[in-house]
Amino acid sequence: MWLIKLSIGLFLFRLADQRRYKWILGVSIVIVGVWSLTLFFWNIFQCSPVPAQWDYTILARDPEAHCVSADEIVSAAYALSALTILSDWLYALLPIPMIWRVRMTPQAKLSVIAVLSLGVFASVATLIRLKFLADLTDTSDILRKS
Repeated sequence: MWLIKLSIGLFLFRLADQRRYKWILGVSIVIVGVWSLTLFFWNIFQCSPVPAQWDYTILARDPEAHCVSADEIVSAAYALSALTILSDWLYALLPIPMIWRVRMTPQAKLSVIAVLSLGVFASVATLIRLKFLADLTDTSDILRKS
């Protein structure tokens, strides 16, 4: 997902003609990149040793082996969701003032703005997912919910 966001950010960066838009997009690209890479490596190394993520017998056999708690996983998911929602809204709405001065008919301009604004709906799934994140801390039986 972060590669898609970075590609959209770089595309908008290339389209930006004013310094303020380039600055906003540049900062957002760096934040999305650093945040996403941090969470990527955190996901890989959340268990020590790493194979304990998929082989739970390691946790039972080795007293030194451990994984992060469910609360920490939910906190990371909330952090990723916050970044996703903010970047979705930024990359969907920032092009609107960028194209406002472009010479087009009002109908064409409204059509382009409507298409670009569809990106806001991408954040709806993330907003819905927020409701279910708190349930991830219940690890008693993840396959059976009553």
